[in-house]
Amino acid sequence: MLSQEQFVEAGMELSREAKVLDGLHGYFMLHCGRIYKCCQHFKLLEGNLGDVLEIGPFYSYTPFLLSRQASSYTVLEGDDPVAYPLKPLYAERKIKLQFVDLFEMFGPTHTRATYCRSPMPHSIR
Repeated sequence: MLSQEQFVEAGMELSREAKVLDGLHGYFMLHCGRIYKCCQHFKLLEGNLGDVLEIGPFYSYTPFLLSRQASSYTVLEGDDPVAYPLKPLYAERKIKLQFVDLFEMFGPTHTRATYCRSPMPHSIR
């Protein structure tokens, strides 16, 4: 199982690779302890995870760390240019990535029905 130190080290390497050490790496550092404990609590760091859909991971780096234990991994990320430096990292690791308007998908707007509409093939209604 990945230790918290290894988790932080992996985040540092991913930030370096995405060239965000001088900015958005701070987001990861602020939250990495909580994210690690949450992954531990739900036993996400051990065993097979099957097919995974993660919504809005941003700079938590969980898809990169957990995808090794998944049959498939798909990320729905908010369509914000600040997340674009991660696009090549997702592609290199063969993690499916789809940028979406998360508010439009899940939030109450005037342009959609009362249910959430997922861009994934097995939408729940």
